[in-house]
Amino acid sequence: MDYLYLAVCVSCLSGGYIVSGLYGKRCARPDPFVNTVFKAATVALFFWAYNGFRFAFDKTTVLLSAGFALAYLISGACAILALKYGEVSLTSLLISYSLLLPACFGIFFLGDSVGYFFYAGLALLVISIFLINRGRRAPLPAERGMSVAAERGTPAKPARKAPVLWAVFAVSALVTNGACSILQSYQQRLSGGGFKAEFMIFAMLAVIAVDLAVILSARRTRLKEKAKYGAPFGIAAGILNAAVNLTVMLLVSAERLPVSIIFLLIAAGSLLVTYILSRIVFKEKLSFWQNAGFALGIFSVVFFNL
Repeated sequence: MDYLYLAVCVSCLSGGYIVSGLYGKRCARPDPFVNTVFKAATVALFFWAYNGFRFAFDKTTVLLSAGFALAYLISGACAILALKYGEVSLTSLLISYSLLLPACFGIFFLGDSVGYFFYAGLALLVISIFLINRGRRAPLPAERGMSVAAERGTPAKPARKAPVLWAVFAVSALVTNGACSILQSYQQRLSGGGFKAEFMIFAMLAVIAVDLAVILSARRTRLKEKAKYGAPFGIAAGILNAAVNLTVMLLVSAERLPVSIIFLLIAAGSLLVTYILSRIVFKEKLSFWQNAGFALGIFSVVFFNL
């Protein structure tokens, strides 16, 4: 059953990258806050239904859930912006390294043991990131994706690749996404596998409240249009994200696999699936060094699991 959960988690995590990539590239004015409202609402409804439409209060769960909500907000917004300014496969590679953070948490705080393969994987990881950055080309107009304006018959001004912006947003998404996984794992260990739904429901309600406050205070233009085009992507991403979070909590609470192994298996699997899907869906063509760096990135997370 654990490996079935892992397969579902990997598939949904990869699917989430593709959905976010489609939203960032096909919408003329992608709005992370509008998108996240629909995504968070979908996740909250999913877990409320999973819990039989019940909710139990637990102080520790609420506190950890609040931290999760903050990290989730930052991670979601930065991931969409990173996918807008860079390739889906490379963005997903860097963000997937966030799963090394909860793996390290399991090693240093939960007592998971490591061997020489761990350090070999770490070396490959450093080389992988170097090669990926070495192979990045200068900013070019986006060649793919039809914008909202184009769909209406009005050519949209193409977005440009921005390596610096991509790096800032991708690294921010990496750190905050890792924080989400650490808080989630820690809550499940403290509660003995309890309050799964409550943890996610409270976090998503906090995310919705903050997003709505930002949206209303900023006086966003074309809000109805953004909601219309953002809703399908947000709902789809929410369903996939809910499945990822549920399977992760089920795996962690079962305690049959070490936390470090769980997240590294998820990382390795999602990298491979996302790489394949991004080549098929977005027709992305990477340089020799980028492909080499990506291959080493996959090998690095595999080494972490040996």
